[in-house]
Amino acid sequence: MNTQKESGLPRQRGKNKVMATIAYAVTFVVLLGTIGIAIMIACSAKEDAVGQIAQILLPLWGTWFGTILAFYFSKENLDYATNSNMMLLNKLSEREQEFASKSAFSVMKPFADITTLSLENDGELSLLSITNRDGFSKFNRFPVINNNEKKEVEYVIHRLIMVDYLFKLPENEKNTKTLNDFLSEMKVQNSLKDSIGFVSESATLLDVKKEMDKREKCENVFVTKDGMNSGAVIGWITDRDIYKHGKV
Repeated sequence: MNTQKESGLPRQRGKNKVMATIAYAVTFVVLLGTIGIAIMIACSAKEDAVGQIAQILLPLWGTWFGTILAFYFSKENLDYATNSNMMLLNKLSEREQEFASKSAFSVMKPFADITTLSLENDGELSLLSITNRDGFSKFNRFPVINNNEKKEVEYVIHRLIMVDYLFKLPENEKNTKTLNDFLSEMKVQNSLKDSIGFVSESATLLDVKKEMDKREKCENVFVTKDGMNSGAVIGWITDRDIYKHGKV
């Protein structure tokens, strides 16, 4: 795909060669013409022919060569910058096309396969007991749902952040701090703000990427039927999924 897009560069170089040839030819003709005029003036019987030649031709030559050099080098620099920008835009466009060709539904992890934490079931449990569960260390992120029946996702929390939080607690608080306590402190620190986004089940992977990009800390996007955060979650897409499927 890159070869096809970059094939315009040889054509551009060929066009530049034609323009350079024309510039050289025009310069050569002008030089011959001005030299001919100079010879005619020098061969005339007029006094101070050399002075007349200098007054007429030197400013002309200076202006002409200055214009040619300025045009040639500025044009080369402009062409180089334009070609570089076009190659970059083509690359970005190619990646966006790759994203747009894949549906969020085909990429997402289905809700049935997601290990979640529930505010209804786990909110008042100690964070230590949650982190000591069998299989807890297998997952790096845990969506937190606020309603078991509606399957509405409130946050995504990272296992390492939970463990680090527990490690820094005084010993007499490690058995008493609950999941709700942890989430409350995270909200005070704005660690959970804009951490998740939502798209509809008809969205593409490009829509998912745009949803992540417009939120400062968003690394997780959930698929709902209508794309609203109040809808039941159908699936989950992370920034790692975007990276994996966005390679071109």
